[in-house]
Amino acid sequence: MRGLYEVKVRYGWHRLMFKQRNWHDNEWLHWVTPKFSEDPGKLFDNWLNNKPRFFFDPKNKHNIRLKQTKILGKSGVEKLILEAESIKRGDFRYFFHQTGHLGFPPDWHLNPFTSQKSSAKEHWTKIPMQSGNSGDLKYIWEPGRFASAYTLSRAYILTDREDFAETFWLLIESWENDNPPNFGAHWKCGQETSLRIMAWCFALFAVVDSNSTTPERFAKLLGLIAAQADRVAADHIYSYLQQNNHSISEGVGLYIVGVLFPQLSNSKKWLEIGKNILEEDARRLIHDDGSFIQKSNNYHRLMLQDYLYAIRIAQVNGLSFSKEMLLRINKAADFMIGMLDERSGQSPNIGANDGALIVPLNNCDYSDFRPICSCINYLFYSDRILGNGLWDEDLLWFFGLETFDSNRNLVKRRNISACRDGYYTSGDEVSWALFKCGGFHDRPSHADMLHVDIWWRGINIACDAGTYQYFAEPERYLALHSTYCHNTIVVDENEQMERGPRFMWMKWLKASLRHKYGDSELGIESFEGEHDGYACLEDPVIHRRALVKCGLETWVVIDDLLGLDIHQIDLHWLMPELEYKFYPEQNNIVVSTSEGDYSLSIYTNSGESNLINLKVGVGDEAPKPRGKISHYYGDVEPGLSINAQIRSKLPLRLISFFSSVDVHKTLSFRESEIKFDDPEYGYTLILNQPGSDKILKLFDRKLLTKEINYSNN
Repeated sequence: MRGLYEVKVRYGWHRLMFKQRNWHDNEWLHWVTPKFSEDPGKLFDNWLNNKPRFFFDPKNKHNIRLKQTKILGKSGVEKLILEAESIKRGDFRYFFHQTGHLGFPPDWHLNPFTSQKSSAKEHWTKIPMQSGNSGDLKYIWEPGRFASAYTLSRAYILTDREDFAETFWLLIESWENDNPPNFGAHWKCGQETSLRIMAWCFALFAVVDSNSTTPERFAKLLGLIAAQADRVAADHIYSYLQQNNHSISEGVGLYIVGVLFPQLSNSKKWLEIGKNILEEDARRLIHDDGSFIQKSNNYHRLMLQDYLYAIRIAQVNGLSFSKEMLLRINKAADFMIGMLDERSGQSPNIGANDGALIVPLNNCDYSDFRPICSCINYLFYSDRILGNGLWDEDLLWFFGLETFDSNRNLVKRRNISACRDGYYTSGDEVSWALFKCGGFHDRPSHADMLHVDIWWRGINIACDAGTYQYFAEPERYLALHSTYCHNTIVVDENEQMERGPRFMWMKWLKASLRHKYGDSELGIESFEGEHDGYACLEDPVIHRRALVKCGLETWVVIDDLLGLDIHQIDLHWLMPELEYKFYPEQNNIVVSTSEGDYSLSIYTNSGESNLINLKVGVGDEAPKPRGKISHYYGDVEPGLSINAQIRSKLPLRLISFFSSVDVHKTLSFRESEIKFDDPEYGYTLILNQPGSDKILKLFDRKLLTKEINYSNN
């Protein structure tokens, strides 16, 4: 299938199939069923009188406003109004972190940060994803997703100000003028087109009672939506072959057009196509355990928002999806909640992060996952898992006022104990960790095997560097997806896998979780895994890692490097930019946080620290950008990078201690025994020799001693 598609592309099939043209004088007439006359008033009346239902009822605007005001609070109301007013001035948000000025009406083909422009005259097949003229095309696409429509809709409902509804319609007319069919970047991607349709549909229902919503404008919007739905349906094969969120978004776009606009002659066909896409993609892209093929928490959120949108449209209109699809989305919801840090609302920044937040309906930060976790949990369990907060606005829009009369079952940590893609979480509400360990069944996103994230009191103490951009200077921040920027081991300055073109990794490594263990009485949980990413070296090296939770707030990470020769070993830990004190004689770093001090100490298996060359720096870029973190697309900030380097004959063991207690003052080593004396958190770890089947042998806490009995995977 892919080969045939590539042949079609090579011989210009797209330019023949999707011919450039001007908008018809009455575009909508070319898409509605024959029974409608040329009078847009009759068309609008027919839609109003037979209007399918949406998540919220526009007639209930007054009560929605009262609840919205309560959720936002005074400062939140002011913030939303200011953002809506900034759109009127031509200022648009990019990736929910930056603001760029496009003017009003906006220049839809301008990158406001570089002044680069993509062609508005070329056929979309000739618009590259990155070039010297247009830069990164995502900066052209971002305002075209119409996140502004959600802002204007929320502000209109909140204030009843006609100028916000009018601004939405002016943006529609501006987009139409600048983007005739198949001209320019905004016709290039079916997912971008579908996200735009989703935003327009939401805004239409929000402003339907506005004086600015005339029959002529409704008919115009219907024509634009139909032309774009036709574009998506005619080339869905491309996104299907990508095996990612693009296909799902296109399914949502087609499905909602089919449900919400029965006046269109292709509405039933698009509904069926969209439904079939969503059903099939749930089977092929979401695994049985709820993990998602793209191995990215941000894309996992995008997928859940897509399905939430489609499922709610189906529910309120008396339609349904299969039990199999709903079960998979339910599992995917549980997976996402298992990745949630409830205190901060954040989630580990694993995998690709392109700045996507496709249904922005709150004042929360982009990095806050509580809105989607709250909504997707309510979809399946009809209860609220979080306390009151800004994230409640999503519940209001998707489920209505009755949501707030439901039971509240506050979330307890839902750890992920088994996952096809090798993600495991461990811990509780005070401190928890993510352990990445599993083989690849689908395309890898980052070279991050055995990466560990550690969260403590809402702070991501040991964190993932993120992604930055998909197109940038190759040897700098694009390298954040590399092994040496993750919290894992690098051997002889090699990547775990061979870097391929763009998002590709070649020569996939093999990894497995060897053992896991948990004992609530002793307060211990542990995972042990390994990978063979360095087995291709002249002297093959196997990396094994154990993650051990000891008590409430202490984590021990034990790295075994198995081989025969001398190698350079680099152990890297990345922390947020925090004030810190470095005690080189103990290889100890203490960071100061809003929750108190937290400590990291690194030792060899004998307890010696003087063999390790420990480098600590903030914002370090030379020779590799280890000291950088990207929480938002196109933005980087300094991070605290700790790199422990040792050149040694293998086997070698390195031990990292993370604790809220001053570890280096209480630690003692004897042979394979590690003792941590503290009246509250005291414990002793007995380790087997490197190369043994198990790293951890015995655990002793106070007067309790147990042999470690693992469950094997």
